[in-house]
Amino acid sequence: MKNIFSILLVSLCFNSFSQGLSNFWLMGYDYPSSIPWGPSAIDFYNGAPNIYYDSARTMNFNFLESSISDSLGKMLFYTNGVYIANRTGNVMLNGNSINPSTQTTQQELSNDGLRITSGNIILPYPEQSGLYVMVHETADDIDYPHPSYLYYSIIDMALDSGYGGISFKNQILINDTLPLGQLVACKHANGRDWWIVAPERNVNGYYVFLLSPSGLVLGSHQYIGSRDISSGQAAFSSDGNVYASYDTYSDLEVYDFDRCSGLFSNARHVAINDSMVGFGLAFSPNGRKIYASSTLYLYQFDLDKPNLAAYDTVAVWDSTYSPSPPFATYFFSQALRPDGKIYITTGNSTFRLHTIDYPDSSGLACHVSQHSVILPTYNNSTCPTFPNYFLGPVVGSICDSLGVGIIENSQLTLKEIHIYPNPATSYFWLNYYLPNNKDGWMRIYNTQGELVQKRKLYWSTTQLQFYTDALKNGLYFIEVQSDGGTKASAKVLVIH
Repeated sequence: MKNIFSILLVSLCFNSFSQGLSNFWLMGYDYPSSIPWGPSAIDFYNGAPNIYYDSARTMNFNFLESSISDSLGKMLFYTNGVYIANRTGNVMLNGNSINPSTQTTQQELSNDGLRITSGNIILPYPEQSGLYVMVHETADDIDYPHPSYLYYSIIDMALDSGYGGISFKNQILINDTLPLGQLVACKHANGRDWWIVAPERNVNGYYVFLLSPSGLVLGSHQYIGSRDISSGQAAFSSDGNVYASYDTYSDLEVYDFDRCSGLFSNARHVAINDSMVGFGLAFSPNGRKIYASSTLYLYQFDLDKPNLAAYDTVAVWDSTYSPSPPFATYFFSQALRPDGKIYITTGNSTFRLHTIDYPDSSGLACHVSQHSVILPTYNNSTCPTFPNYFLGPVVGSICDSLGVGIIENSQLTLKEIHIYPNPATSYFWLNYYLPNNKDGWMRIYNTQGELVQKRKLYWSTTQLQFYTDALKNGLYFIEVQSDGGTKASAKVLVIH
């Protein structure tokens, strides 16, 4: 019964995609040229794809496209990595000059978008109505076309009479060598906050950020697995429990993901005998199948098989061109869309997209329909990748609460016990107040309820700095109790 419920829950999450936020797929370039050039779009708000020529739009897209709509499926804003447009298609207030670099300037001069797949994420700011956080990157020069910075910007929809504007722009999160794209996000186990993953280039390192009502902070910098990341596509399963990354040079890497701690584990590497270039990756709706594509081949990996390396080749390019040679309909970037199908771009400017019609099914039963989607204009491999905005909390888990760092069942007031920074890396500060001139104790329990640390507290002081060297990575419960019997508790996430 539990497994049936889990599958049903994932299904409900993806059916709810049609309720807005992630329903648009914008594409096309060389506006204002007439068909077969110019803007086109797919709207999945009603479930089935509505494909149309989007004559009102002036933004050109190359690879990168990111947008967000409201709960009714109405566009709020969108970007090609060079600037942000509001719902009218005009440049958003303060929405130009994002992603500062020589590469961005060159694309702007040519009236084009950035050539990055999954180089942008738009997330609702938790408990901040009308605010959105955009995490983004660009190639930072021409000769070395890879990011050196990861930025974030904040969009406030209350600005410009409700059309929105950027209130905080191009703030640096990372100054490091990064691969192009592969930015992904997953809901925290509390169902409110967000984990954002950005890999390092040419090493097996991952930056994991936490977005909460308190802001955007680095949660961990973890090295795991054997994949030296240079390019490719990454994705989370719809339930957020599995992360995968793939390209034909360093193959497929799969990790389990803890939505509570934001940490990876159980690294699995699958070598693929494929000399072709290209990349693409997506999970099936139930999260048990992974699809990876090279230029000529489409592979299916089954997480329920004892041996992940026992993969199936579910499609081989059928030699079709669109509209004619040399515009081959190869396999390239992938995305699971609200109708439950996986859509695949062609890696060329063509009128076509492929689909995997039954991606939860094993082997050839998944039914790959090559070049089955006909577009009104050329698409140069634009493929937006959205997080699962509708993923809820991990019901029954230790993080099934919005109380990380907040008092629970307390007779004290919020200002009298507070933990920061949270998550904690090497230490945290505990602010407390012990009433009635009574001393007390701080006790730290692990998730099994075992007492792991105990520290004396004195009523005459209100702050304690605690070093976390002896604590393993994970969630801990902090209990403060005065000798007079008053109790308060909070949670702290430790990530070294």
